Amino acid sequence: LTDGLGVVPWIAILPAVGLTAVINYLGSIFYVFPARDAENNPETRWRMAALALIGCSLMLRWLYLGQAELIFDEMYYWTYTLHPALSYLDHPPLTAWLVWLGSSAFGDNAFGVRAATLLLGPASIVFAYLFTRDLYDKTRGLLGAMLVAVVPAWLATGFLMTTDAAATTAWLAALYFLQRALIHDRPGAWIGAGVA
Repeated sequence: LTDGLGVVPWIAILPAVGLTAVINYLGSIFYVFPARDAENNPETRWRMAALALIGCSLMLRWLYLGQAELIFDEMYYWTYTLHPALSYLDHPPLTAWLVWLGSSAFGDNAFGVRAATLLLGPASIVFAYLFTRDLYDKTRGLLGAMLVAVVPAWLATGFLMTTDAAATTAWLAALYFLQRALIHDRPGAWIGAGVA
């Protein structure tokens, strides 16, 4: 808040204190001093933990999206947008198209180049949840999504617009649709797998 938006420090600390209070309160309710029914039902506690970590992970990705300067690879992909094509010498075109879309909407800056990760991050979490939920249940689905959300490499795909950002989302989507097609015998899922 102070560096990005120029908010004075004594005001910028208020949202941090409020968020910390909420996190501490929820942690105390569900983990330190759980109610009797929560003690008997660990599923609720696991779900709350998974949702909290997923939320924090997405918040960090969105908060720091345009803060760091562009790295060489991102600038290289941005130059692709100057000459749109169906293919490039050493990369497939999806990353260039996503950079072009973000730059067109938000300008030729770090935020614009990385804007597509605003959608790719939540999409990959959703596909991780759906994949694991279909294999087990809703609680394990949330835990599977949480595991993806806290992997440092996945967090990096939110701070940088590299080929990994779209590839990770497409990979998780392909896993989900292939599982639907092969295990659950849903022929329509082959279309989703092909798109992924």
